[in-house]
Amino acid sequence: MLFSSILISCGNSNPQKNSNTQDSVEKDEFSFIEKIKIKELPIIDSTNFDNYEAKSFLSKNQIEILNLSKIIPDNNVEIALNYQIKISENFKTLVFSFYPSENEITTILVNYDKDYKIIDSRIIAYDEIAESWLRTTSKIEKNNLKIIENNCSSEQDIETISNYVINETGEIKASH
Repeated sequence: MLFSSILISCGNSNPQKNSNTQDSVEKDEFSFIEKIKIKELPIIDSTNFDNYEAKSFLSKNQIEILNLSKIIPDNNVEIALNYQIKISENFKTLVFSFYPSENEITTILVNYDKDYKIIDSRIIAYDEIAESWLRTTSKIEKNNLKIIENNCSSEQDIETISNYVINETGEIKASH
C-alpha cells in the first residue's frame, strides 16, 4: 500500500515537471528575440546597400521556429533580425532583412501572435543595385504603415504610395 502511494505521487508530479520543462524550453527557444533592440515609433525604414550591413544572421532553427519560410520562400537566403517595434500589446512586431541576390536587399515587417505564429507581413524596404531602378522605403506609425515604391526603369520616375492600417489583431489592411 505504501509503495503504490509513492508511485502515484511520483507519477502525478512528473507530468507537471515535464510540462514546466517543455514550457521553459519553448521560452528559451525564443530568448534570442529579447536581445534585439526595440525601436520607438514613428520609424522610417530605408534599408539599402548604402546604410545597412547585416552583422549576424538567424540560424536555420530560428528561421524555422519563426515560420519565415512561409513568407520568404527561398530556403537558401540568410535572414537577419534587425529590430522589434512595440505597436500593440496584442502582438509582436519583428523586422527582418535578407538578400534575395547579391544585388538586392529586402526588409520585411512581420506581426506575430504570442505563440510566434505569423499574423501578417509586408515588405517595407527594398533596394537593388544592378540597375538601381527599384527602391522601397516606409514610414511606420502606431497603427499606420506607408510604403513608398520608386521605379526609375522608364524615362520618368514613378512613385507609388500605399497606405495600410495595422489593426489590433496585427493584420495589415490597405487603407482607402
